[in-house]
Amino acid sequence: MKNNRLRQPLILIILILAASLFLGGCATAGKPPNPGDWGFDCLVTYDALGGVVNNRGIRETFYMKNSYIFKPSGSTNMLIEPVRDGYILAGWYTAKEDITDEDGNPAYSFSEADRWDFETDRVQEDMTLYARWVPQGRVEYIDPETDKVMFSKNITGSDAVQPLTPAAEALISKPGMTFDGYYEDAGLTTPYPFGG
Repeated sequence: MKNNRLRQPLILIILILAASLFLGGCATAGKPPNPGDWGFDCLVTYDALGGVVNNRGIRETFYMKNSYIFKPSGSTNMLIEPVRDGYILAGWYTAKEDITDEDGNPAYSFSEADRWDFETDRVQEDMTLYARWVPQGRVEYIDPETDKVMFSKNITGSDAVQPLTPAAEALISKPGMTFDGYYEDAGLTTPYPFGG
């Protein structure tokens, strides 16, 4: 008998708690979470300006005031390295000026004073960071007899122009001929100064 008397109030308390949790959850259903409720009140917008960050042109992330922010990098974290075909990322800037290039296409101008330094700068309020892109360099290895591009490769700002690997040279070799080296000019008078 005592067990039944103790079970009834216990069951009633459990039902009240379950109903409270259920109804409390219903009150926020359909509403997105507000990062400001947890102290993340600075919205940082990463605008890839023609590129993508995590497959989006614009990526928004919340940070606490006076905190460092993530630099989009790598290939597996919350903000991966942005990409844009034919371009290299030259940095992130807090401002840009809309201009028109010589062909009448939209372009952007940046000031070095607006470059964001992820190691020293801290977010203080909502802001937008703009990706600055520069055209990717390309090296073409040309047959001087035919002017045909035998091999080409993209280079980044940190890559130096390098001779082809022996495997790549073998792919473009000509039967009965010996490879003599790399030259800056079609007349084969000035050797190319790799690393110089």
